[in-house]
Amino acid sequence: MVGILRNFFGNISRVILTMKAPLSLITFCSAAVFLISCGKPQIKGEVFVVTEGQQAYKLALVTVNAVPESTVKSCIDTTQTENKERASEAMQQNAAALRIAEKELDDAKNERARLEASFAGIDSSSVDEVDRRIFLTIPVRERIEKASQKLREIKAASSKYELKSYWDCFVNESTVSQTTTRSDGKFTLSLPRKGTYIVTASASRKIISTTEYYNWFVWVDASSQNEITVSLNNTNLADPYTPNYSLGPQNGTANYFGN
Repeated sequence: MVGILRNFFGNISRVILTMKAPLSLITFCSAAVFLISCGKPQIKGEVFVVTEGQQAYKLALVTVNAVPESTVKSCIDTTQTENKERASEAMQQNAAALRIAEKELDDAKNERARLEASFAGIDSSSVDEVDRRIFLTIPVRERIEKASQKLREIKAASSKYELKSYWDCFVNESTVSQTTTRSDGKFTLSLPRKGTYIVTASASRKIISTTEYYNWFVWVDASSQNEITVSLNNTNLADPYTPNYSLGPQNGTANYFGN
């Protein structure tokens, strides 16, 4: 590479000697800019997290990868389709369970209404009558409480279902560039060619008796720039199970797993 540059600028210099100074300077500068613009792109960035107390922690020794969009697009699309099917199936199952629980609750409430109607016109001042009503209504009250609890559990679980992780799409063999963050949390990734890439990173931080885990999946458009800056922090933390990830790359912005 050094030899090629030496020959290139040597030829340019010889051409300059045969031309007028202003034109020569313009030609030389144009050639230099052209050569630089043809270089391989780089991604420069940093990895850090900010606590609730606004204290920033720079994360060192974090492995950062660059994965070409073309190598993972098919996997992303397939995973999204599978997750949509799983979500649809889960929602159908929850809807069926919801209907059953609602019917059980309605039946129990109707039974209570029938019991209350049967008490009409009967003197309820005696202790025996009070005891009789309590005895008769205990089972139906238990049915109502049980059905209500079941209904609450189904509603709480309506948005919870097992999804396939998108992380499987970013296995090591798909990585074309890899580096590790320095002590200040900064990194530089040299890309083999221009194009669209996904920058991935995972880290953790131990806090007393608990451990926080961080994941990043950020789209980077390196098709027209030689140097791109990326910041991996709280604002673009990723959830590897959220289908929103596969919306695709957007110029200059991170499109990541998460709402």
